[in-house]
This record gives sequence, C-alpha cells and structure tokens, in this order.
Amino acid sequence: QKFTKTQLATMTNKSISMICDIEAGRKNPSVPTLVAIAIALGISLDTIFLN
Repeated sequence: QKFTKTQLATMTNKSISMICDIEAGRKNPSVPTLVAIAIALGISLDTIFLN
C-alpha cells in the first residue's frame, strides 16, 4: 500500500513535518514513533530496521 505523507501523519498522530523530516533523514524517530509507523504501514519493526 502507498500512503501520502498526510495520510501517514494522520494514521500515526504525528505532524506532516515530522514525517517529512524522518523520511529525509533530518530527524531520528523515537521507538514509539517507529512502532506507530510500523503499525500504520502494516509491517514489522524488523522490516524497518533491516531495510
């Protein structure tokens, strides 16, 4: 599935700027943020860390 940054921000209760900064490598997400992103995307944390 593909989500827009706006959709992912809404699904994770994070700001769009936070999602953009994480994607661009400007910010390092906290573990709870990573968990929220993984749940929203329907993937495991292993997938995030190994890719």
